[in-house]
Amino acid sequence: MTFMNFLIGLPLMRLLDAVELSAVIAHEFGHFRGGHGRFSGWIYRVRISWYRMVEAMARSGSALSRVFLKFFEWYVPYFNAYSFVLAREDEYEADAVSARVSGEAARVSALIRLEHASQWLSRRFLSTLHARMRAQLQPPAQYNALFAAALGELPPIDIARLLASADRDNDLEDTHPTLPQRVSAVGAPPALRPQEVSAASLLGEALAKIERRLDEVWREDARKPWAAAYAGSKSDREHLDALERRGEWDPAETLKYAQLVDTLRPDFDAALLYDRAIERSPDSASSHVRAGTLRIDADDVAGVEHLRRAMTLDAGAIRPVFEKLRAYERDGTLAPGVVDALAVLREEFAERAKSLEARDSVAEDDDLIVHGLDAAAIAGLREALARVEQVGQAWLARKPFDLAEETAHYALLVTWRGSVASEGPGLKRVVAALRLPGSVSAFTESEHKAEARRVRAVCAEPVYRRGS
Repeated sequence: MTFMNFLIGLPLMRLLDAVELSAVIAHEFGHFRGGHGRFSGWIYRVRISWYRMVEAMARSGSALSRVFLKFFEWYVPYFNAYSFVLAREDEYEADAVSARVSGEAARVSALIRLEHASQWLSRRFLSTLHARMRAQLQPPAQYNALFAAALGELPPIDIARLLASADRDNDLEDTHPTLPQRVSAVGAPPALRPQEVSAASLLGEALAKIERRLDEVWREDARKPWAAAYAGSKSDREHLDALERRGEWDPAETLKYAQLVDTLRPDFDAALLYDRAIERSPDSASSHVRAGTLRIDADDVAGVEHLRRAMTLDAGAIRPVFEKLRAYERDGTLAPGVVDALAVLREEFAERAKSLEARDSVAEDDDLIVHGLDAAAIAGLREALARVEQVGQAWLARKPFDLAEETAHYALLVTWRGSVASEGPGLKRVVAALRLPGSVSAFTESEHKAEARRVRAVCAEPVYRRGS
């Protein structure tokens, strides 16, 4: 999740000065301009209208809304796929309008500050907010003050690293080009202009009143999802309370206590509790992974050694650690020393990670056998697939390994009922929803015809059919 959607209104005014704010506002007005970009601008506005309509219907919960939502869930992915190029072109044209109105330097400076703040808040503020949802009954009374405090802790901007971190593959569900693409299109050098006073000062004496009103609105909007998150963590809170009342724990309970505090008490340094768990059980790879990531998120280079230790202790930790390393590569706000140490760690385990990736994948010449799952596991698989509405049918096979103790790897072929653009992100949701006793590769026949033929040849029939 990115924080770009949060950086509007008052938070945006706190982050930028008046000139940079004018560049952002000019960009938004650029979506409504006339001229040669009129059609792409219309596409942009229609896309926004669809999203707002779907969101409003989802909130209403009426029977009629549910009927229309079924239609929109089918139609919107197709509209997205066919309108994507025009909508992205409209972003470039709106940037050009912004540069003409406020100046190229102001537009580029605003883009850089927005990307930097978005990355920082995603790592440091979002996880804390989620923990608060699980730990306290009501949303905080002064949300804007918490947000302002987080913005006040922004680290210095390393533009070269920020551009490198944002130079990712284009996301087919996001019409916004990457930061390097947008800066290049504007044409000004990637640089920050000297900032004047915060644009929030434009509000004068009205700032406090506006902030109080925004806090009230935010609390009301957050009340329902907040209550759901709090209710969902009831058993965790009870478990934590029971452990604290007892006070004496075995090694497994010591780790569990650290995990519960980690998820329920955002203002406590849970890394210290993972250290205690490591003292009780030095070979616990999971303790090392979490102790390491918490310290890296706090810009403490000592966390890198924990990740190294985890991958040395357990090869099963290599995949999740490398997923974290890829996430850190996309974060241009990490301390330079941490970045350098992570690069050394990545190189050290690169060959092992590559070998595991080849093992936990399916190629067209791989041998496949029947999945071998029992009825309970198949029932769980079907339940998980039923939650992803675009999955029509599914077939499951397994790669054979010479050593019996090797963890299984499964090949899941699905028929996808959504758009091509939604297929990649949708398959990630499928894999995340599964609880199989091993790793899994999920794919469709559209780009994996040979693999699909092999899976179908092994399976007498699908393991899942929607509606059956």
